[in-house]
Amino acid sequence: AKAQGITLEPGDAIAVYSGRELWQAAHPDRPYGNHFTTGAVERPGLHASCLPFLRDHDVAVLVWDMMDLMPNGYDIPWSVHGAIFAYGVALLDNALLQPLAEACAAEGRYEFMLIIAPLKVVGGTGSPANPIAVF
Repeated sequence: AKAQGITLEPGDAIAVYSGRELWQAAHPDRPYGNHFTTGAVERPGLHASCLPFLRDHDVAVLVWDMMDLMPNGYDIPWSVHGAIFAYGVALLDNALLQPLAEACAAEGRYEFMLIIAPLKVVGGTGSPANPIAVF
């Protein structure tokens, strides 16, 4: 955020672009996504050590293109997924952020209004969504 001249405010959403498409193209032999092993898979992503940052800045939504870092040092899968809800942070998984990153670079702006309208699923804990960034 500092590198882009952005100040995080309570209730902000953070979009973390890690370059998933480039990583997958460079590592076609490595599984990604719904793979429940603890140490056999190596992939980039967020480590659970990011959780205090999200809490300290009162982040409302984490939007990311990768998933949890593997291996994560805790010998459990999905360490970020397992703890993030305790902080009250909504999670938008597997977002296609490359077009957003390209638009931000072209605009020279890294702040925008983010609109997320999930489906109303009674008793559900997740939903497909089509997030929209408005500059």
